[in-house]
Amino acid sequence: MSGPALSPEFLAALNGLPRANISRDSLWSRLRHSRPARFGVAIIGASLTVAVVAYGVGGVREQVGDSVTPTSNHYAADFFGATTIQAKSSLSPAAMSDLDHSGWPCRATLAVDLHRIDAEWRDNGQTIALTYASATHKLKLFEQNGVLDTEGLLGFDNRTINNADVWVRDGIPTIVTWDYDGVVFTIVTDAGSKHIAAALAELPTRGPDGGPAQRIGNGLDRMTTWISPAT
Repeated sequence: MSGPALSPEFLAALNGLPRANISRDSLWSRLRHSRPARFGVAIIGASLTVAVVAYGVGGVREQVGDSVTPTSNHYAADFFGATTIQAKSSLSPAAMSDLDHSGWPCRATLAVDLHRIDAEWRDNGQTIALTYASATHKLKLFEQNGVLDTEGLLGFDNRTINNADVWVRDGIPTIVTWDYDGVVFTIVTDAGSKHIAAALAELPTRGPDGGPAQRIGNGLDRMTTWISPAT
């Protein structure tokens, strides 16, 4: 280089500096500290946070109406005609058709060979009571607004029947209860398991918990419904 000449003293000082090996960062280290990598880590972290929140939300049941504990002993006694329930009123065919299309099933037949022989309001219009029968069996279906209070079910076991998550009390009659979309359903019958499974296939039911993946999916669906009105 052109310019002022370096003094001998300065050159001697440079020669006296200790030698050091210059280390070069590895490719992985350079990638890890790059801007795209930091951005990717932030995206992954945000995704994990959303997944954790969705998992928590997906495990919480939506409260649609009041908590309901079916009066199972009362229903069992009513099944054999041992009680008289006040405030009955028959349902007309037109009313049953309207209810059927509004999420309150009032099928003419149930479980293949059980035919509807009676339909009426109970409890001052709070409960629909449907009676089905064949030559050998009888089934009563009660429908009422609310969410099933599982903590109040004494003597019931939680089971999966025909891919339906239900609570069952064995005996004569057998009582099966569950809820779906704000309606509590209760079956009381002396028919066997095949008829119960067939009835559940024809009525709205909720499937069993499919594990973490389904729970996260349910949570994401619910979170989407929260976001949509806000936007």
